[in-house]
Amino acid sequence: MASRVVFALAASLLAVFTVAAGPPFRTDDPEPTEYHCWETYCATQISHDIYGTSGEAPFCEANYGVVNSVQMELHIPLAFNRPHAGNSAYGPGDAEFGLKCRLATETTVLPLVSIYPSIEVPTGDPAKHLGAGNTQLFVPLWLQKSWG
Repeated sequence: MASRVVFALAASLLAVFTVAAGPPFRTDDPEPTEYHCWETYCATQISHDIYGTSGEAPFCEANYGVVNSVQMELHIPLAFNRPHAGNSAYGPGDAEFGLKCRLATETTVLPLVSIYPSIEVPTGDPAKHLGAGNTQLFVPLWLQKSWG
């Protein structure tokens, strides 16, 4: 039993050092887009579970550095829902608007710190499972520390 716990802990720690992600994934880095610069993405996100397959195909996202250390984001998706039982649907999903703000610059000791408040507006059809049906507010706090 103890060897299984040690193995699971070691595997978890190893995964921390091998995982890498960036935009347009659900995880992002806390670094705002540079002042007066653009980042644009068109991509697809798919989720499959026991109920069926759903996601966004495609979605487009635009990020713009509105002022130093502040990025504005607009996320416009086309959503789909394909349940194992029932009718499939495709159409506009919920749109998102956000501002990524750097609160602290990374130093040799301290991490880069950003907050990324965003609002998701119900532009998708919740009856077809293409949107939440209500406004949602997200306020993630992101930290990033580099070594070496």
